[in-house]
Amino acid sequence: MCGRFLLDADYEALIERYKIFEDIQGIYEKKIEIFPSERIWAIAKTGQRQKLLSLLWGITTTIRQQEKLIINGRSETIDTKPFFKHFAPCLIPASGYYEWHQVTKAKYLITSEKALFAFAGLYDPKRGSALILTRDAADEIAGIHSRMPVILPQEASDQWLTERRLPQDSQANLPPLHATNTSGIEQLSFFN
Repeated sequence: MCGRFLLDADYEALIERYKIFEDIQGIYEKKIEIFPSERIWAIAKTGQRQKLLSLLWGITTTIRQQEKLIINGRSETIDTKPFFKHFAPCLIPASGYYEWHQVTKAKYLITSEKALFAFAGLYDPKRGSALILTRDAADEIAGIHSRMPVILPQEASDQWLTERRLPQDSQANLPPLHATNTSGIEQLSFFN
């Protein structure tokens, strides 16, 4: 799952990695902990170019006559559930994400030696909001939580943006990930 994440890369890294042609220096800001319903950055394809969008994290829907903010969506159901049908694919750049241990409730920061990676996301162009797709956790991360964000390797990003198709093997080419207990007591390395 993903309930909070961070983006602390320099704006130049975003421009270079995602081939963005706009000048974002005056509007981009790093965030150490991004909460649901806050503004996030997302990359979407418009024609042949990639564009940086400022979106709200969470898509509002009505369930049993109550409004609910959906911040994550199961990647396994995006082609079968009507809720996801009209949303466009996007990339959500991140430097890491936070996860709480299901039993101990200890907070972990999951990062990579790569300073920047991307979550697969879906966004609602009409409302200017987005959600992060999740998947079953890799075996190493499953000890912390049973779900994790879909982290797209750079070579799969264009396929996601143009075809709205995720790679078959969602663990293939994952960047090496590290989990650090935020109290600094424990560090775990994954996908080395």
